[in-house]
Amino acid sequence: MKRSRSWGPGFVYLLCSVVSLVTTSYGATVWTDGNGDGLADSAVLSVPVNTVVTTDIWIDSGSFVWTNYLVYVEHALGVFRRRDAGYSISGGSNFPVDWFSHPRGYGLGGYGYNNQGTIKIGWTQFRFLGSTAINGKCIKPIIDINDPYGVFCQLGNGEAYALFGTATGSCYKTQASGGGAKNDGETETLEESSSWGRVKGLFR
Repeated sequence: MKRSRSWGPGFVYLLCSVVSLVTTSYGATVWTDGNGDGLADSAVLSVPVNTVVTTDIWIDSGSFVWTNYLVYVEHALGVFRRRDAGYSISGGSNFPVDWFSHPRGYGLGGYGYNNQGTIKIGWTQFRFLGSTAINGKCIKPIIDINDPYGVFCQLGNGEAYALFGTATGSCYKTQASGGGAKNDGETETLEESSSWGRVKGLFR
C-alpha cells in the first residue's frame, strides 16, 4: 500500500502549542469499538493469533460544536502490528492518515466541519500477535496532553478547543483453542506457517 506523507511533527506541534494558548474544555469523550456495535468495549475480545482486528473510532463532543479535529490511537507494545487506517467521517476535508508521528499508532484529522455530539470518525486495523494477559492488551485513543510523542486527541472551533476527558480502548487476548469468538476483521494465516501445515499433512 502506498503511504502518503503525513502532517509531520511540525504541524502537530503547532496545533498542540495553540491548544495551550486558547480557551479549552474537557467535556469530550472518545472510544474505540472492536465488535461493531458503536459502543465502548466493556469486555476483553478473544481472537486467534494473527487475526487482523478492526477498531472503529467514535467521539462524543457533548455540547461543543467543532470545526476541526485530531484523533490519535495507539496499540500496546509487542502485541500488535500496524496494518491500515481510514476515515468514516465526511462533510469536511480530512488529512492523509498520519503514520509517522507515533510508531505504534495512527493519527486522523480534518477541518471544515460543523459537528456536535456522537460521530464515528474512522477505523484502524492491527494484526494481533497474541497475548495471554488476563485483562488483554489494548488499542486505545491518546488523550494525555503530555504524551511522549507529542500527539493527542482534540477538537477545535476558532480559538476554542475541547480536550477529551475520558477515553476507552479495545482489549484483546488470545482465543483458547476450540472457541468460537467473533473475528472483528480479516483473518490471515502467516504464509510460512500455512505452507508448513500443508507439508506436514502430506506425510501423515
